[in-house]
Amino acid sequence: MKKILTGALLAGVVISSIFIAGACSSPKVKTDNERSIEASESAKRAYELSLGETGNKDDKQPDPTTPQVVKVSIYVPGTNGITQNMDNSIDILDPDLLFAKLIELNIVDKNAKLKSFTITNDKGVLSLSGVDINNKQLMKAIANTYIDNFEELLYLTIEVDGKSSADTKDMKFDKDFKKSGNVKVNKVSAVNENNTDKNGN
Repeated sequence: MKKILTGALLAGVVISSIFIAGACSSPKVKTDNERSIEASESAKRAYELSLGETGNKDDKQPDPTTPQVVKVSIYVPGTNGITQNMDNSIDILDPDLLFAKLIELNIVDKNAKLKSFTITNDKGVLSLSGVDINNKQLMKAIANTYIDNFEELLYLTIEVDGKSSADTKDMKFDKDFKKSGNVKVNKVSAVNENNTDKNGN
């Protein structure tokens, strides 16, 4: 009788072991919730990798302490016509700073002043003093500089001491600026060294 009971117990143990082993080796069926969590974690890892090795989102963000600059077009008159130069030394697009750049580059006299600058729809009025309104090439260079940088402008009237001329009223951007006439202008240093003749004109 004991042998029978012992055999039955052994058989039960063996069957239980087989059942447990089978349960452990059987693939676990994942629930929809588990699959959703895994997908979310996988997407998160992919996002962190896209930000850089450190996984820090700041890796891809511009440094707020870096000074911001604006690239502007400056049109420089010279004996070979008007040339375009790019300048990125100003931090905001401002009419006074733009005019100061013209003074800095000796395009206009250091005593020249910008009295006012207004824009109405696509037309602008630039009121100056201390510049030669009869210098057509200089007027074209100034007009191109302001029309090119202030994108809403299509026409610019330049006034000197409160008066404009037929040539400076509703000026458009001069696309043929490189072919502008050889009018004597202030000697331009730095950016226009190669555009002056041997006499410095």
